[in-house]
Amino acid sequence: MSIADELQLLANTKEQIRLAVGASKDVPFSTYVDLIDGNPAPQFTVDPSLIGIERQTAILANTKESLRVAIGLSKDVPFSQYASHIPKRSTVFDFVGNQYSKDQMPVNLSDISEFIRLSSATEWQDGNLVEVQNNIPRISNDGLLIEKSSTELIPNNSTISSNRSTWTATSKPDTQIGEVCEFVSDGSASLIRTEIPVYPNGTVSPSSGYYYRSILAKKTSADSFLALGAASSLVSIVVNLKNGSLEHKGNRVVESKISDINEYYLIETLSSEAGTAMKSFSLYASNNRGTTDTLAAPTTGHKVTVALPSFRDTADFPHSVIKTLGTPATRSPDILNIPLLPSQTPTGDWDAGVTYTVTDGIATFTGHGYIRNITVEE
Repeated sequence: MSIADELQLLANTKEQIRLAVGASKDVPFSTYVDLIDGNPAPQFTVDPSLIGIERQTAILANTKESLRVAIGLSKDVPFSQYASHIPKRSTVFDFVGNQYSKDQMPVNLSDISEFIRLSSATEWQDGNLVEVQNNIPRISNDGLLIEKSSTELIPNNSTISSNRSTWTATSKPDTQIGEVCEFVSDGSASLIRTEIPVYPNGTVSPSSGYYYRSILAKKTSADSFLALGAASSLVSIVVNLKNGSLEHKGNRVVESKISDINEYYLIETLSSEAGTAMKSFSLYASNNRGTTDTLAAPTTGHKVTVALPSFRDTADFPHSVIKTLGTPATRSPDILNIPLLPSQTPTGDWDAGVTYTVTDGIATFTGHGYIRNITVEE
């Protein structure tokens, strides 16, 4: 092999090792061994009397030997094959199991990522609505929750008032979720009907083309039906509070979800209502099912207990609760930043609404949904 060929092979091998250890191009070859998580590398000294090419040759020989020992190779392995034996550098995020590792070693999530949310948020913990402070991730059995910015349009969703004087509404505290409101039929009205003004007073049209609605409704021991939506049955759903079954879903309801929260059901809908101006959040209830999409008059004394209504102009689903106390409130977006080596790419399992971009060696995850796991490797 000519000297030119040997130099080219050496240059190619150095580049392969640089990529394998994740070093940037400005890192000296003699320090690559420091980036290998392997055996302690032997320490060498170079004869100070050596100069020029002899000195460079001695430094190269010492570096090769240090790499061989650190990788754990026998002396008969050619230097050109060293890169293929260097362990792959990887970072694993198991959000469902709440376990994280870097190069097969357990680490804390904060050691390998940066999580940003510039406002507080909420999550359900054992039936309690819990506030989560700024920059603290929300991790559950579903994974890491990532949400876009969202604004609650009901200015005070901690209390509910009825526009039907024939129904009595009593607000009372609940140690789990805050204030709830109990409606009771006196037999003179056709339905329990609640209209909650949205912000601003007057009307609001969906810029997204969609409205999101949700309500927390207490479970019942007998059939009790709750209709969530506008007056139009096209954008409403009917739920039986006895068993959480979905009795009706309007054909403009894009998505709905019924979650079991201890004594309550969290009922959520997303409906397509492009160009529809709304002025209130509508809720209907009865213990008489009636027809497919219309409830019939309830019996005297029938009760329904609800809390935390939500009304938002958004195409994202579902949403965590945003509590308001007189004015609309906005939750900031969740952002997950993960550093990458030049040869690394993130893969994993996350909802379709979650996306990532890479800028200056940082993978930034945003969007809406759950991230179950991420693996970053070469």
